[in-house]
Amino acid sequence: MERSYPSDVKTLAKELLRLYPDAFTTDFEENKDLVGKLIITDSKLLRNEVAGYIARLKKREASGQAVTVPYVTSGSERRRRRRRGRRR
Repeated sequence: MERSYPSDVKTLAKELLRLYPDAFTTDFEENKDLVGKLIITDSKLLRNEVAGYIARLKKREASGQAVTVPYVTSGSERRRRRRRGRRR
């Protein structure tokens, strides 16, 4: 059974993939080093989970499965969209 990742790990990983699409590979160790340079955190667990999730997405992409990396909106953008929807 596949491992389930928390939403904050998925969000961070997808944002990194959106910003640096060609920088990551299917290799966990390379991704771990790159994630460690790109994000500022003291948590090894967070770094490793993000690197592992990115490796998993890249493996899916390499095998031909559809992998979508949607545009991740900021909190203020989400609030603006919600307010706009209520006025209609």
